Amino acid sequence: MVAINGLISKAKDKKAITDLEGHSGLTAYELIRPQEKGSLHLRVVLDEIEPGGAIDPHFHELIPVCDHAYYVISGEIAATLSGREEIVGPDTLIYCPTNVVHAIRNVGKNRAKLLRIGAAASGETGGRSVFIKPG
Repeated sequence: MVAINGLISKAKDKKAITDLEGHSGLTAYELIRPQEKGSLHLRVVLDEIEPGGAIDPHFHELIPVCDHAYYVISGEIAATLSGREEIVGPDTLIYCPTNVVHAIRNVGKNRAKLLRIGAAASGETGGRSVFIKPG
């Protein structure tokens, strides 16, 4: 169902999701998602990552295209894109095109908060995550 007149979505009213594959020390709050929660193309999730927590290296399979980004609200993050790592802080956008291997790790002393944003023209919630095993 699409929210034709808009939607106000509060993280405090959402169920905490803590059992995502490849997402250690992370609590997610899905704010909006295509089809069933108010949007045609956009998915927005608030991620809270504990110190040392991470989103393991992965990419998203084509569906045919799923843009993916993280906006750092607070904390100190090691962002890895295609094997290149950079430490970033608040007010930073990390953009991950479809099929680009990316990872996020909280390297700070406090919980980090990020908005995870995905959009696909097909109205899917995002491409399937394919995790890269070390080795």
